[in-house]
Amino acid sequence: MQFFGGRAAEVYARANGNHIALTIGFEGGVVGNLFLSDTSWNHSVHERLEIAGSDGCTLVAENGRRLWMYASQESESIFDLSGEPARFWEPPQVVHAITGYNLAGFAGEHKHFLRCIASGVPSSVGVEAGVDSIRLKEGVERSLETGKVVRLLT
Repeated sequence: MQFFGGRAAEVYARANGNHIALTIGFEGGVVGNLFLSDTSWNHSVHERLEIAGSDGCTLVAENGRRLWMYASQESESIFDLSGEPARFWEPPQVVHAITGYNLAGFAGEHKHFLRCIASGVPSSVGVEAGVDSIRLKEGVERSLETGKVVRLLT
């Protein structure tokens, strides 16, 4: 989420059993919601990312294999929708190269990391992103313990 929203500035977390809901406020004013659920049935991975932008533009990615882009007729979208209310894209390769399941999870990131190790080329993601992720994780844990919003940046 920090890739899209910028550095997380605060987080509020609630849990119920194996379900966690987060509301994250980012430095630039963007607000994001993340729902994590573990049904303990690992053959049914479902990931959905929705980004609602300004002027009615929305991007929806499902399981890393389907992509929808929506824009209102009035918006000057960065997506050239040519007056269409929505566009849909699905890659022809739907079987995951590592797991055999649909494209999902962090397989692309794992492949990138392994290529970096094998080639000695630095990752495109810097240490700062890792520190921000750890800061967010610790904030989630504190929020779950206290039941309050936790500021991440001072």
